[in-house]
Amino acid sequence: MYKHILVPVDLDSSYDWEHTLPMAIGLAQAHGGKLHIMTVVPEFGMSIVGQFFPGGFEKDVATKILATLKDRTKEAVPEDLSVQNIVSEGSVYESIIRMSKQTTADLIVIGAHRPELRDYLLGPNAARVVRHADCSVLVVRD
Repeated sequence: MYKHILVPVDLDSSYDWEHTLPMAIGLAQAHGGKLHIMTVVPEFGMSIVGQFFPGGFEKDVATKILATLKDRTKEAVPEDLSVQNIVSEGSVYESIIRMSKQTTADLIVIGAHRPELRDYLLGPNAARVVRHADCSVLVVRD
C-alpha cells in the first residue's frame, strides 16, 4: 500500500529517532516500501544572512549534515530496507511538501509534540504539512 514513505527528521530530536522513524520503519516493512529520510537546514542564501558566511558555506554544511544523516540512518534502519537520505534547504514545511512530490511519496510520517497555545495561533510545521500534502500524513504523537 505504501511504497514511498517520506520521513522528515530533526537530527537533534531524540523523539524523531525513538518514535517517528521506528513507526515509518514498521510501515515500510509491512508494505515493502522505501524510506525517504529527510532533514531540512535553514536557507543561508538570503543576502542579509549570506554576507556573514564564507562562499561555499552552504555546500559544506549540507555535506556534513548528509553524512550525519546517513550515519544515524545506518544505525537505526534495518539493512534490508531501501533508504534514500535527503538534505533540503529552506522552510521546513515547504521542503517537506516539495520533497513529497519529488519522491512520489504516498505517505509522510512526521513527529509532532503536544500543541501549545501558540501553536494554535501560528500553526506548527506538522499541521501545515497535513493541510497541504497531496498524500496521506501520519502524525506521530508522544
